[in-house]
Amino acid sequence: MQCRGTSSITEWQYVHQLHGRQGGSCCGPLVTLPLVDGRLDRLEEGLQSEMASRLLWSGLVDALEVNPRMFRLCAVHWMELCYLISNHAHTSRRRDWWGEASLLLRQICAGAGWDPKEIANMMMWQRVRLT
Repeated sequence: MQCRGTSSITEWQYVHQLHGRQGGSCCGPLVTLPLVDGRLDRLEEGLQSEMASRLLWSGLVDALEVNPRMFRLCAVHWMELCYLISNHAHTSRRRDWWGEASLLLRQICAGAGWDPKEIANMMMWQRVRLT
């Protein structure tokens, strides 16, 4: 799967787009993040899902063995991975996974040009489901 993003949008526009989202469709701008091997291992462990791991690896920018590897997904797919890891962190009481999810959220927001607190507040206020 190749993510298709939108142009740069505000936090409000992103949350508003989620209301009309169909299934697993893309939403929000494309965000490229560097992931070093050790962190990539922790993220995959925290995902606890082969399907989520496939989504992550579908965003691999270049198959060369470089470290860090660059991954590009739309904002909503990054957020889905982030929420999945944070939910598993909470249920498993894994602080390391929680730390990875928190860092991932900050990186997603930085890549999209958003304020993480603004996104969190809007998601709670709007009660928007990602999936």
